[in-house]
Amino acid sequence: MRFLFRRKDKNKEDSSNEKVLSDLRGQNIHPITNIEAGDVFIASYPKSGVTWLRHLTADLMYGMSANHVPDIIVNLVFPDIHAYKYYLRTGRPAIFKTHHLPSPEMRKVVHLVRDGRDVMASYHAMLSQQGHNITLRDMICNNAGVFPCSWSQHCEAWMQNPYNAQILRISYEDMICYPKKTLESYCSFIGISCDDATISKAVASASFENLRSKEVKQGWGPKSAKSDGFFIRKGKIGSHKEEIPSNLMEVFVQKSEKQLRGLGYID
Repeated sequence: MRFLFRRKDKNKEDSSNEKVLSDLRGQNIHPITNIEAGDVFIASYPKSGVTWLRHLTADLMYGMSANHVPDIIVNLVFPDIHAYKYYLRTGRPAIFKTHHLPSPEMRKVVHLVRDGRDVMASYHAMLSQQGHNITLRDMICNNAGVFPCSWSQHCEAWMQNPYNAQILRISYEDMICYPKKTLESYCSFIGISCDDATISKAVASASFENLRSKEVKQGWGPKSAKSDGFFIRKGKIGSHKEEIPSNLMEVFVQKSEKQLRGLGYID
């Protein structure tokens, strides 16, 4: 009898949960696992420029100028699958941020890459700002504090593309050096129409200077109590030359040579 009573309660709970989900769907609010054909994942390693790309996308798709729209709105419209259980579907395609490795449900992917040497410099700076006591040596030599794996493992998995996803690979460096050409390819891939004026406006609004100014005025995401730096940090190509000692750089290049070479970061 005890089992039957629990089963009834469980059925009642499932019915109630389904009612809640149905009501939410009526308002275009869905579980983060609700993916439709044609939805796009921006897959990147942390500190590779995905926040910048999502702000550009907000302007390209909805006219939300990056220098004004709060970061929390961009996160609501283009959700981070690591941070939220639900998202607001504002249109099609929905665009998700992920740092995960490839999986079968990710059928259409923008693989955003950045020179792993600059990534490690920026990643370490972020962790230090957040109060984590992790050295660059531990990060590079032992993968301490990194998510979800090493930079080389992450790049290799997406370069191998084990589930045969449709992939557009763009780089942080090309977004800086060739923004118009890069964003034209991006818009075509995700299925939105953007003319030169729209792209130029988005690039100007999402400049490093504008995003840094917005962070000064509005803050940026949840700040830890020990955070005393900027999320929008330098926006430079080659920052590793100033921030990573040569002996550690040699270790990183040795461990990641195949991926650095394959992505064109070393000859």
